[in-house]
Amino acid sequence: MQNKGAIRLFAILLALVSLYQLIFTYYTHKVENRATEYAEMRAGSEAAPEEIRQYEVQYLDSMAHEPVYNFFGLRKYTYMDCKNREINFGLDLKGG
Repeated sequence: MQNKGAIRLFAILLALVSLYQLIFTYYTHKVENRATEYAEMRAGSEAAPEEIRQYEVQYLDSMAHEPVYNFFGLRKYTYMDCKNREINFGLDLKGG
């Protein structure tokens, strides 16, 4: 148990890196949920799924280069930056 400090440091660093990676997934899903809400509002309740999807894509295209995450004021990440850095879920996690 002489390396207790090193193990604790390693665990803290691992947790920080994990949170850093997960934050991109959070902001990507946040924008995508807003896109779905926008599309459903814009298309109406009687709209076809293709029309709703078209409005979602339109919203996401408009947000592609807009900053959605500001990393402690040091760097701003756009939606596309976050999308490229998000953690990809496999089919077992997405339910497919």
